Amino acid sequence: MTSSDVPSLLETAFTGAAEGAGPDDEIAARLLDAAHEQFCRIGIKRSTMADVAKLAGVSRITVYRRFATKDVLVEQVVRRELRRCLDRFAHDVQGAETVADRVELGFVSSLRAIRRNALIGGLMAVEPDAVVPSMTLSLIHI
Repeated sequence: MTSSDVPSLLETAFTGAAEGAGPDDEIAARLLDAAHEQFCRIGIKRSTMADVAKLAGVSRITVYRRFATKDVLVEQVVRRELRRCLDRFAHDVQGAETVADRVELGFVSSLRAIRRNALIGGLMAVEPDAVVPSMTLSLIHI
């Protein structure tokens, strides 16, 4: 397997979103919320585990106890956001009577979800090189 065959962190989160990974406890949920806010503010690349800990009001070691690496934290935040988008998408297309209606509603719902989502839409503005290839490659595999 070559390095080009290895899925990116965001691809992994995108494809895993359908599994619906939720936080194990209140502190993990607080950390995901803080990481989400931090990533929306300055992007993933410039954010640190210490930044997330400070925003969540916990020690840095607490972040590492819940999420072993920054990549794991990023994956969980992105997975949670994509799960929300997929839930919205499913809700939007459920009333469609024909396949054509589902395709149309699904397309509109997807664009609306991406544009309105602070994390995904924000990262597309701040770090498009990290988001766009992952999303397009993942859509090809669906």
